[in-house]
Amino acid sequence: MKITKDDLARMAELAAVDIRAQERQAVCDDLARILDYVQKLADLDTTGIAPFNPGPDRSPLRADEPGQSALDPTNFAPEFDGSFFLVPRLQAFSREEDS
Repeated sequence: MKITKDDLARMAELAAVDIRAQERQAVCDDLARILDYVQKLADLDTTGIAPFNPGPDRSPLRADEPGQSALDPTNFAPEFDGSFFLVPRLQAFSREEDS
């Protein structure tokens, strides 16, 4: 499929991207190759081939039940208070009188 520079300019405008002048022809050529490939895929005869439908019935999962995490945060946290990580105050948020 032929992509013109006008087509590319419109796509660039819609996508809010800036394509340098020296790259425009290469981008047009790349897009044309991509669209040609997609057209080849569309032209394939898929008669008799079942569609691929990944989903819950294809990917069995364990029951979603509440429980303890396998990771104990006290093992990797410098300080931990019940259910909170204790971290040093950031200098940018410190008040003068806290210093």
